[in-house]
Amino acid sequence: MSKLRDRLERAASGPARPLGFSAGSRDVTPALAIIASFAKPTGKSLKAAVDAGAEFILVNGASAVKSPPKTGDAQWGAMVDGLTDSDLAKLREAGCDFLFVSLGETPVGLLNDESIDYFGIVPADTDERRLRAIERLPFEGSLIEVEPGESLTIEQAIEYAAAASRLTGHLLARASLSWGAGEMEQLRDMGFGGVVVDVKDARQAANVADLREAVMAVPSQPRRRRSRASARLPQSQGGTTAPPPDDGDDDDDFDDE
Repeated sequence: MSKLRDRLERAASGPARPLGFSAGSRDVTPALAIIASFAKPTGKSLKAAVDAGAEFILVNGASAVKSPPKTGDAQWGAMVDGLTDSDLAKLREAGCDFLFVSLGETPVGLLNDESIDYFGIVPADTDERRLRAIERLPFEGSLIEVEPGESLTIEQAIEYAAAASRLTGHLLARASLSWGAGEMEQLRDMGFGGVVVDVKDARQAANVADLREAVMAVPSQPRRRRSRASARLPQSQGGTTAPPPDDGDDDDDFDDE
């Protein structure tokens, strides 16, 4: 099992209950794992991201084959398309913990290799037929791809939720470093266990600390959704509104004079 899958399973099991009253016992698993994604990683930017709170690093598979990233204690994975047996062997030897696989040119037979965990990269607008097909592939989870803006809009949230509702594995969302606790809470409540954020350089990597604070601010339990049932009057079989129930206090009896 990859370190990423282990982390996602711990998040899915809910917040840990502290034992005792010591400061150490108050350490709990954050609601969402943070994965910092680099197109052109450098030693400086990788270190800055990890120091700021990134739990995992994601790099381009082709570059990782040639020059594996140095991430210190943080585990790393690769984003790949058209993966070959040779590339897979090199990535495993270099210490790659997980692979994010585009639904394109990678031979499906490679997914039988249980020495590494595979996550599918799924565009949020993928149609339902293909989502059902993705469910039958041996992915440990899916990264739902939506182009993130400065904030998570309702329309984007609907796209995330629609795709997530058809997939049963571990869910990750493409997110923005500018998102706060509100966006993180909504993603957690939709069933996501982690976020992937693009990081360009060491300066931007420092912003991972703000995202980490946002994740830590997410309440340990989901909010109770407002009940819509109480806002609707009961309907009769004919489709018309039924009369209010009889309270038993009848005033139509005639008194004897």
